[in-house]
Amino acid sequence: MHENGNRSVPVKYEHVVFCSLSPFQHALYEYFMKTPEMKALIKGKESQPLKAIGILRKLCNHPDLVNFEEDMPGADSVFPEGYNPRDKRMKMDPQWSGKMAVLDR
Repeated sequence: MHENGNRSVPVKYEHVVFCSLSPFQHALYEYFMKTPEMKALIKGKESQPLKAIGILRKLCNHPDLVNFEEDMPGADSVFPEGYNPRDKRMKMDPQWSGKMAVLDR
């Protein structure tokens, strides 16, 4: 029996793995940081910081999670050849996400 009297709780192990952004994710990040909304946020003017954090969180996980029409209009200018967010057959392709590429190994 452990000091706290609990026998059934296993030891918890955590592993932190740092993953780089894919070139596509990096291009989208650069695009997003140059949008008028982000420029306003940086200047502390009319902005929605929680919305920006949510978009960046999605982007860092996988570009397919981003609603480009609503969150990043015009971002299709940085889409690589072969990327089509509307093509359901290609959803969550690991090549577009640094994190997914690491998990896919």
